[in-house]
Amino acid sequence: MIHKWIINKRDKLDCGIQYWCDRLAPEKRLVIILVTLALFSVLALYLFASAVYQIGKKEGAQIEVKHIRQLQLPDSKDSTNHFYYNQHGRKQAK
Repeated sequence: MIHKWIINKRDKLDCGIQYWCDRLAPEKRLVIILVTLALFSVLALYLFASAVYQIGKKEGAQIEVKHIRQLQLPDSKDSTNHFYYNQHGRKQAK
């Protein structure tokens, strides 16, 4: 029910936009497309430059790097491996 309502609204919007664009002259249509493209391009470049500029600000100074400590491994006596290698490299049961 909601899905059909959404599809119906989308179709009405598409028809309205198509009707409005069909009434425009091709030159006006091209101007509107180019102006919209330019506005979105400027907005995208501004957002990218703003994000790059903010990288080194206060948020970047608060990052603290911690070094990885050595993992404490259990003793070999606690191993579940019941085989050991003899001097020839072959497995033998204990």
